[in-house]
Amino acid sequence: MGNKNIYLFGIILLSSFFNVIYGIDSIYKCVIPQGEAYCQSLDGGLVCPNLPACIQFITLNFNVGPTDLISVLYEQNAVFDNHCGYEISIPTSIYISVAGSFPATINCQNANRFILFNTSFTEYSSWLNITVNSLTIINTYNDDAAYPDGGAISVVGYQSAQLTLNQVEMTTSYSSGNGGFVSSIYDITIVDSQFNTGTALKSGGAIYSPGAIVSHNSIYNSCESKASGGAIFGETVNFMTSKATGNYAEYNGGAVSCTSCYMFFSIVQSNNAGLIGGAVYSYSGMVQFGSMQFIQNQAGVCGGALHLINATGSVTTSNFTMNKANYGGALCLNYLPDQGSIDFLDSTFYNNIATEQGGALHISSSLKPNVIYHGIFFNNSYPTLSCDEESSFLCNNNCTISSCDRCGSSPCLEDYDRMLSACFDTVCHSDFEPQGTPHFISQAYASQPQNLYLLDDNNFKHTNHTRPKKSRFPRGGPFL
Repeated sequence: MGNKNIYLFGIILLSSFFNVIYGIDSIYKCVIPQGEAYCQSLDGGLVCPNLPACIQFITLNFNVGPTDLISVLYEQNAVFDNHCGYEISIPTSIYISVAGSFPATINCQNANRFILFNTSFTEYSSWLNITVNSLTIINTYNDDAAYPDGGAISVVGYQSAQLTLNQVEMTTSYSSGNGGFVSSIYDITIVDSQFNTGTALKSGGAIYSPGAIVSHNSIYNSCESKASGGAIFGETVNFMTSKATGNYAEYNGGAVSCTSCYMFFSIVQSNNAGLIGGAVYSYSGMVQFGSMQFIQNQAGVCGGALHLINATGSVTTSNFTMNKANYGGALCLNYLPDQGSIDFLDSTFYNNIATEQGGALHISSSLKPNVIYHGIFFNNSYPTLSCDEESSFLCNNNCTISSCDRCGSSPCLEDYDRMLSACFDTVCHSDFEPQGTPHFISQAYASQPQNLYLLDDNNFKHTNHTRPKKSRFPRGGPFL
């Protein structure tokens, strides 16, 4: 196994740096080398054969308090087969990492999950921190009837605990409950990590929490949920500089299912939902999407990229490209009466497809206006926008669109600032432009709202109705 002294960090009181940064009094360390048979102290340091042995030795021999930390370090660059199936009743915060700069690999060989943390028996009422760092965890499997959630890591119990995964890579995992890889009944933070090929029989193909989930600079690939959230299921999801590709949910949220979602500077591509929200599904929460790329996502019914129900928030400087659904190739908005609205700013909808209605957007039961500022709709399937009789949409400040759908007795597109009524009891599209040419909704005013006037960049006027008695077109130019 090499020189054990390389890995011996001892049980010591560490520097004041940890005290100041983490509020920790004492840090008790234990190293797990390959091939160790029992716990022993060598040259003043503690080594043990496995993780439970480390924690048991420390808690039995030392007075571990609520502000202490147990640090368990695996030998770096080593593979630990079947170091799995652990259930740990943690007495205080715990840090699991490697003794060095290179990761260790935990191979559960499709027989067990890696570890279950149970906080129910913690004697103290302080908030616990559980951190897993620089580990590669592969081939995990959990069909535990008592604790079915979390294929690799699970946090349960009555005591609140923050789970943090940093520089962790997990591959191939199964959970008979929620969370193909990770489940916690409390908050989860994920940094610089990657999850490949996880399956959950319920929600969250990779990650599950009824609390908050923060993902920063992490990747979720080819995970599957038999319910909601192909990669992530959470009450509140913060998804930043991360990537979700090729995930699948049988019901909704091919990549992410949430109440409130805050997603920025990320790529969500080639995800699929059997019903709604090929990329993201949100219900009755706050949503913010900024500088996002939604590419080639698909839903079986509505919202190829996003399906938002009773949501309030914004979509800013984001691109929706080649998404597909029956309704709302890129996005579906559904509301109970007077519940929420979405503003779109500087976002582009390109080459999205709806097999029924709304190549880009489909809106239903939206009494509050949804607003587009500087939106571009280009080469989406016809009709680009669709909505029911109760819905409305405002299109302000250089909004370009190629087509919109019949909307019944209420307008689908209105520009109140420029007094433009569009898509009022008619079907509007350009018959004069080649396929794929953007159609510009110009500044215009129709005094009789039953008439529709749309001007393209060549000042062609397109309408299915007669010219109103009084009309004003600030741009001027010839009219047909």
